[in-house]
Amino acid sequence: MTLTIDSEEITEYVSAILDGIFGAMTEGYGKGFFLASSIKIQLGIQNVGERDGTLKLMVAGVGGKRSKQENARIEFEVFNPLAKELKEKFEAALKQTLGSSASTRPTKT
Repeated sequence: MTLTIDSEEITEYVSAILDGIFGAMTEGYGKGFFLASSIKIQLGIQNVGERDGTLKLMVAGVGGKRSKQENARIEFEVFNPLAKELKEKFEAALKQTLGSSASTRPTKT
């Protein structure tokens, strides 16, 4: 007998999180807001039990602390590739500006 895994609750939970983030990004972008850095998501997973060859998995906890019921943990990050690119370009321009302004300062003699 092959063991199957019922992770429907986890799938729905993660989908709801991602849909919420995407919705906030698309609605907020028109108002001048966007995702400037990554969002880290941690889910605790609990093995609820096995029945008829199916292992049931459920969300046991969210956030940094591990709960006693957790058997495993899922961690992932969501980020906006455009925001990452803009941040890198801004930091490079800032370094270039600071570097060039330091070399053009008058020195005391």
